Amino acid sequence: MKYPKQIGLVFVPLLVVASAILAQAEQYKGDKYHGRIESTMENKLVLLTDEDQLVEFAVGEGTMIMKNAQPSSFDKLESGDVAVVKATRHDGQLRALRISAVAPE
Repeated sequence: MKYPKQIGLVFVPLLVVASAILAQAEQYKGDKYHGRIESTMENKLVLLTDEDQLVEFAVGEGTMIMKNAQPSSFDKLESGDVAVVKATRHDGQLRALRISAVAPE
């Protein structure tokens, strides 16, 4: 069965676009949230974002935590610290991959 050239002209660009979308999906490593730490409790961090929204993150053993540009631990994070949280959504909740915090001046 022969196909007209027009099908090839449509099909090839669609393949290129689909490949680019899949490549971007594989490179996705989370979203960044900026703001101030509102609270920390039982492996949960609540951030008041720069857009004035409260966002809750699950913090696990695999979460990398930095404070004042030094490796740190979850219990060293304090309310009022300025933070950037890199997180992914899993089972409807945000999981922190990395928390970078700075004590307020």
